Amino acid sequence: MLKTITTLSEKYANRDIYVWELSKDSVTVFGLLAFHQIDISGIVTVSQKYVGKTFLNRKIVISEEIENKEKAVIVLPDNFRGKNLPQGIECIRYSEMLDVDKSLYNSEVFIYGAGYGGRLMYDRLQKAGVEVKAFCVSQRKKEESEFLGKPVLEIDEIACSQDQAIVVSVIQEQYRSEILDRLQEKRARNVYIEDVMPYYDMWQGMFMQAIYRATIEGRDIYLYSKGINYQAQFIKEVFQMYQINIRGYVHKNARDGIRDVYELAFEDPERIIVIINENELIECQEISEILESIGFSLDKFNYVGTRLVSTEYKNGIRFFLDPLLGASARDGQGFPGVRIGRAEDGLSILVLGGSTSTERVYRTKSWPYLLHRKLQEKGIRSTIYNMAHCSNGTVEEILRLIRDGYKCKPDFVISMSGVNNTEHITLDADTEVKNDFVLPHMIRWMNTIYPERSKTYGVETEEDVYDFWVRTEKILETIATSYEAKFLCFLQPMRLGTEKKNLFEECMFNVPVNDEGGKVFRNKAHYSDFYTNLLSLFDEKEGMFIDYCHYTTQANEILADIVCNEIIKANME
Repeated sequence: MLKTITTLSEKYANRDIYVWELSKDSVTVFGLLAFHQIDISGIVTVSQKYVGKTFLNRKIVISEEIENKEKAVIVLPDNFRGKNLPQGIECIRYSEMLDVDKSLYNSEVFIYGAGYGGRLMYDRLQKAGVEVKAFCVSQRKKEESEFLGKPVLEIDEIACSQDQAIVVSVIQEQYRSEILDRLQEKRARNVYIEDVMPYYDMWQGMFMQAIYRATIEGRDIYLYSKGINYQAQFIKEVFQMYQINIRGYVHKNARDGIRDVYELAFEDPERIIVIINENELIECQEISEILESIGFSLDKFNYVGTRLVSTEYKNGIRFFLDPLLGASARDGQGFPGVRIGRAEDGLSILVLGGSTSTERVYRTKSWPYLLHRKLQEKGIRSTIYNMAHCSNGTVEEILRLIRDGYKCKPDFVISMSGVNNTEHITLDADTEVKNDFVLPHMIRWMNTIYPERSKTYGVETEEDVYDFWVRTEKILETIATSYEAKFLCFLQPMRLGTEKKNLFEECMFNVPVNDEGGKVFRNKAHYSDFYTNLLSLFDEKEGMFIDYCHYTTQANEILADIVCNEIIKANME
């Protein structure tokens, strides 16, 4: 049996657990709790709009309905900053709900893995008061008789009986999958892992939303799995807790009880959802390509994975720590950023922005990739240097342009941005930095290295997020002009700050900490000679967004056309 190391704290074992409000953050909490095998009673809201509806077969209730329930407890996202919580009901943050599984205290505990992950797990269990009997490995080397003062055994030396617990500490997903297969062959009774769905993969949102859509649309759910293994059984048990049935199992290699995945090509993909039960990221990509080849699409939420299948990890792209910017990408050519199109002569175009402008972060074709193709079709030769990167706001864009932009000798500098500037910089859930011209990764590094030292984050300002975005975009224009480049600024489309949302959109597109900033942008953005306002471009169009800001290929085609036309117009001036 597979279990997660942490589960519901005994303090809340007999309580009725509700998740607070409808947002991407709260749905993330819902999913994380569910994947710790915690049964949720429902979602609490202060609005009548969705009361009586259900999310994953759990009712949405008005807060007054549970105010007199002594057993009720409301779970908040860890980053919750709101107010006006119901009176008389205990409200706690997600991380306060979990404790180390109590059964570990009554078991002989073995940590599988005698390396870095094993050390971290040992420290964690020790702090929780769990006694570790020994470490174990698949094949012990002569010098591996002891680790952290505990014996190191081969897994075959352990009976894996009912009173023994095997805690898998190996960090690399490929090895973790192999270990789980090995333990299943041994019929280990109690196997523990950190989690089945990591936090960020759950927060990204596609998994919970795909399952929600499957339930309300009556889709058949298939689990892509090489066998009915520990993790497949775990997922099935979670779904059964929420009265969701898995229709069957599919794989590229059919066997007893598992269908050939290619048979799904003869069915309607829009009536099916396939959940990829695979931890190893490259394998996830290969499975995604198989599904896409037979008509499945991320844009239509008809396949999803327990890991980020929406992100492409192939074709040589790698991410590196960057002391100035936190992280940078290279595509194997040794150039910071991703060079997606090259001509021997013609225009040099440098693209800045966040993940919405990157290639391979989502499996859709990005607008810069499509822009290069459109320019070619119009007979315009170009080299596009895409220096956009995940989470980059205008501060990172400025630093990247100053440090790396000159090398490209750009004719055009293009900034497609906005969404990563909708939130003020914060230190924690309750503390905002009063000057947004700082780098979050630098704050984290300083707080780690010098936790007790006093720090300053610059002169305090009262600038709102929109005014800060405009001011920093004008700095970008000044730098681009110093390179003798033309600057094109686009306020990107986003779903943040919109009032008209259905239940699905509320859970997918409402990110509270950004939504308030989105409203500021919507109230103040206008048509300007300085920037092209695309903020509301997709408000009334279906099929444009994967989530609150990332676009489908169809949407990126539209953006590429707009940018292409602006380049042509500016090039003629």
